[in-house]
Amino acid sequence: MLKLHPLTTLLLLLLPTQPVIAQTIPSQPDLTLPKPKHPQLPIPTPPKSPSIKIQPLPPPNIPEVEPFPGATITVTQFNFSGNTVFSNAQLSETLKPYLNRELTFTELQETKGVITELYRENGYITSGAYLPIASNQGFDPKNAIITLNIIEGTVEEIQVVGADRLQDYIRKRLKHDEDAVFNQEHLKEAMRFLQIDPLLKTVSIELLPGTKPNTSILKVNAQTQKPFRVSLGLNNHRSPAVGSLEREITLSHSDVLGFGDRMIVNYGNTDGSHMFAGEYTLPINTNNGTFAARYNFIDSNITEKPFNELDIEGDSSLLELTYRQPLIRRAKENSIEEFALGISASRYESENSIFGIPFPLSEGTDINGRSEATALRFFQDWLHSDRKQAISLHSQLSVGLDVFSPTLNPNPPDGNFVAWQLQGRWFRYLPHRLQLICRGQLNLADRPLLGIEQLSLGGNDSVRGYRQNAFLRDNGALGSCELGIPLYTSNKHALQLRPFVDFGTGWNNERIDPLAGPIETSRTLLSVGLGLTYQLKDNLFAQINWGIPLLSGAEGGSPDNNPVTFSLQWQN
Repeated sequence: MLKLHPLTTLLLLLLPTQPVIAQTIPSQPDLTLPKPKHPQLPIPTPPKSPSIKIQPLPPPNIPEVEPFPGATITVTQFNFSGNTVFSNAQLSETLKPYLNRELTFTELQETKGVITELYRENGYITSGAYLPIASNQGFDPKNAIITLNIIEGTVEEIQVVGADRLQDYIRKRLKHDEDAVFNQEHLKEAMRFLQIDPLLKTVSIELLPGTKPNTSILKVNAQTQKPFRVSLGLNNHRSPAVGSLEREITLSHSDVLGFGDRMIVNYGNTDGSHMFAGEYTLPINTNNGTFAARYNFIDSNITEKPFNELDIEGDSSLLELTYRQPLIRRAKENSIEEFALGISASRYESENSIFGIPFPLSEGTDINGRSEATALRFFQDWLHSDRKQAISLHSQLSVGLDVFSPTLNPNPPDGNFVAWQLQGRWFRYLPHRLQLICRGQLNLADRPLLGIEQLSLGGNDSVRGYRQNAFLRDNGALGSCELGIPLYTSNKHALQLRPFVDFGTGWNNERIDPLAGPIETSRTLLSVGLGLTYQLKDNLFAQINWGIPLLSGAEGGSPDNNPVTFSLQWQN
């Protein structure tokens, strides 16, 4: 964790002698925003291949070439009309075996079947070829030029039954323009994404004959998930400095305006803090591009004895705007893959005080105890999930900007910085119903960072068994692996034992305390332990972890480690 600002240390030394002075001052009051909770890696459950009920289309009313019993013709060239999916050259190559040899009428009829099969093999199941008599009259039997008419089927209309508020949302994601040739494989891929869409509970589709020639109607039957949810949570994941026991309530709506837009409002408190968070996410295109706005605010007061006698208070806020756009989205029968790029703009502000007097409590704050930073963040996400495993990678480059009056100090840390973060998660099914869950993180920075940008070592989301935010470092790495051992599983209940090992190491860029000189910064944490998780349908999730620190003393241990953490969450 960060060292206290030198002026803070001096002030504490000048205070009247009390028990508070007789103990080690915590190196970082927990007055900044908690680190954002990263979304859980999805369990590898790719959607089943969607079944499409198909009613045969009536044949087109096209008079075709009449039989010529006992006679043969020699075709020297095939012409084509109406084709847009395949070129004339591609179709001619397909019919090459029928050129320049004598053909019976049956063999000539085979040519339209070959072209129709080519379309069907490529997913164009409502398209086909015909031999119209109007285009094939008066040909020379010894040097015939035959024309095949290609009828390419289109979608006349998409009818959605159910999901009243999301009907337009569903139509757009099926990605069928009125003039586009219908392709069953393209439709199946779009359906797979709808099957895993969190807004939808069930979705099925029928292909019906259209009211116009060569057209079809897509009839979609959909049922939505419950849009409004209430979640209550209780955990001891916060720092003891502000009270480790946290109570939370979260309200969320997954379809606020009928666009598939999502709003989340969260309130949480501990004995010494109140936190409010709100987020709104709006889909902006059919490829799952989203725009999100997030705001967090926390008001904290140090309640940990004996430091509560100093009346240390702090307020922190974060505003962030994010645009995320998937560039690659593939949904095959057994796997899903996504690659996305994104950019965020964030604004962070904090102020601290002692005895109600604005005062710098940590490095990077100005003389009035304020720190401000504006940053641009460029990120990339990659996710692959199949029936055996799920892998995700997240890379983010953050650049502090001299915009909107950030805190600028003669020496860092301040609002100018460049930092890079890489995160990875891996979920794997093993034999005997075992599960392997691993995660890792790497942080690198070009200079000392403000506390909100640093890597946190210690705590439930870092190295279990140690105090939450035991240390904050500019650079570092985290790693964790746990084995999920099923103890009891049914349709409603799931109980798992999870032995784990956690590791974290971190170091700062050059930091010098004007009073104490160079600051020793390298810290390494290592723990092993056991976890127990219980889940009741989608309504209740409980977890308890017991971590055993393996390193102590100079390597990062402390007498106030938190060996047992728990969380309890319920939602309607």
